[in-house]
Amino acid sequence: MNHLIETIVSVVMGSSFTGYLTYRSTIKKNQTDREDIYADHTGELWDRLDKITSERDELKAQVIKLQTKVEEQSRMIDDMTHQIGKLTKEVKEMMEDK
Repeated sequence: MNHLIETIVSVVMGSSFTGYLTYRSTIKKNQTDREDIYADHTGELWDRLDKITSERDELKAQVIKLQTKVEEQSRMIDDMTHQIGKLTKEVKEMMEDK
């Protein structure tokens, strides 16, 4: 009787271990298969990355140009504000002199 129980336990344990190893190898195989799919598209991904990088560089250059223009216009506005202040002061002085 003990011999029969030992045999049954051995069979159950052996089949469980074999099932586990089969499950793990199936998971590894699926991951490997997916890597092949991604490897097929690597060239396309690099092309997209190059395109996005060049677009970013163009936009960066545009931003620098626009920042320069904004700074110039800010200086012009400051100068005009100063001139308007002077002219307003002169007008007030002329109005007082009358």
